[in-house]
Amino acid sequence: MTSLAVEDLSFAYSGDEPVIESLSLEFYPGELLVLLGGNGAGKTTLLQLLAGQLKSEHGRILLDNRAIPSWSRNEIAKRLTLMPQF
Repeated sequence: MTSLAVEDLSFAYSGDEPVIESLSLEFYPGELLVLLGGNGAGKTTLLQLLAGQLKSEHGRILLDNRAIPSWSRNEIAKRLTLMPQF
């Protein structure tokens, strides 16, 4: 089963205030999670970071105990799916 962990993650858009700062969490197989927050809170940014679509400034995202940047797009796609709502 795929495991996903975030360690001390921080992200800001081009010199702006951090959208995500020092976030650490783990996702467990079979777990149901809800991500809630107001407009501009960083929900979509977090999902894009988890899927490897954005690169973090600080911290690590581990997929099966391996850093996301070391995975190819095809390898990530076999384990994670992100379906944005527009």
